[in-house]
Amino acid sequence: MYWRQFAAISRTRTPHCDRGSCFRKHSGPHHNLTSVAASEYAKHIDACFEQIEKTQKSAGINRKTTLFRPPGGGLDRSEMQYLYDRDYTLAWWSNNVGDWTCPPAWKIATGVKATLAPGDVILLHDGGTGTPQAIPNIVKFARQKGLDFVVMPEGK
Repeated sequence: MYWRQFAAISRTRTPHCDRGSCFRKHSGPHHNLTSVAASEYAKHIDACFEQIEKTQKSAGINRKTTLFRPPGGGLDRSEMQYLYDRDYTLAWWSNNVGDWTCPPAWKIATGVKATLAPGDVILLHDGGTGTPQAIPNIVKFARQKGLDFVVMPEGK
């Protein structure tokens, strides 16, 4: 349900989220939204934003996210309009190693590093994968290349 994302941008720094953590998300049930009826958007989109807000408040994080990543990239004009009408911002990615398939940490790190470039948005998942163990290796490599990690900006 939750995802953390970082944008690697050459020699650029922006403030990080409170307590070093930013929650970003896609729909709760994780369905490709092009297969979801408009009457179900609230169940798939709004309920997840509400859960993130609740989780952040309980963790003492006073930041509201408006970033939305469509599961699998599936989105059409109807969903885009729904998101726009609610001031949600689409969050796309450019570096996706498929860590949801649960490969070992070394394979995730190797995959990200193979194509890492300035401006990349790296899609990583934080549940049930080797991703948390891969992140230090990815960060070290990116910094050696002169890249830094910044929070993806929000807003229309």
